[in-house]
Amino acid sequence: MRYTLVLFACLSLLPCTAAAQWEEPEDILRTKIGLVGGMNFSWHQGTYMTSDAQFDCCSFTGGNGLGRSAGLRMVIPVTTEFSLRPGLMFEQFNGEYPAEYESYPVLGRDNQVLLLSLEERFAVTLETFSVEMLLTYDVLTPGVYVTLGPSYSILMSKHQEQREIILSPAEIEFTDGGRSHILIDSEIPDAGNFFSFRAGAGALFVLSSLLYANPEILFTIPLNDVRERGEWSVSGFEVTLGVLLVL
Repeated sequence: MRYTLVLFACLSLLPCTAAAQWEEPEDILRTKIGLVGGMNFSWHQGTYMTSDAQFDCCSFTGGNGLGRSAGLRMVIPVTTEFSLRPGLMFEQFNGEYPAEYESYPVLGRDNQVLLLSLEERFAVTLETFSVEMLLTYDVLTPGVYVTLGPSYSILMSKHQEQREIILSPAEIEFTDGGRSHILIDSEIPDAGNFFSFRAGAGALFVLSSLLYANPEILFTIPLNDVRERGEWSVSGFEVTLGVLLVL
């Protein structure tokens, strides 16, 4: 629910900016550049099989998570309606997968057979350097626009963590002590860079004679898999707010 509220809140910014003080006509064809930051909500689609390098452990399907994004954005007018919108972004594509449960018999005290119940929790963190090349079209001139185009995400970090928790019986612990331990904490060995298609909407409105605020929301559709095994891909949406300088 909280992610839905964030989405509607950001979309509500767009019509509000239409009523704001828009740029003067002579500023329409001037290039703008600045810093942006925001949040990235991602869906991880496909099946992910974990392994401790000796044998496959568990199978997880469909995770999602919230990450950060920050970077540099330009708006380069081509005509009064069309602009190029390149960007260089640091993005986190985090994913927490639904817990998996396992049960099997073990020997307890006095060789008594007990049913051991385990919970497996799995999470991934992908940190990328993404290059965007989008095209914008003003739907309310000047100010509110729609945008679309490709992006290429280069993996800087690809971390996975799997935690195992004993649910029952109460008298059993792991050999290293405690009822919870980390089973996997490592880099994902076969994850690679990926292409995406992005589309969304944004707005530009005046802060001063040289500065513009730039809220934007982008939806990301994967064009290739992050990891071939399991056909794992990442999609989602990103909400950002930038401050752009007129050149």
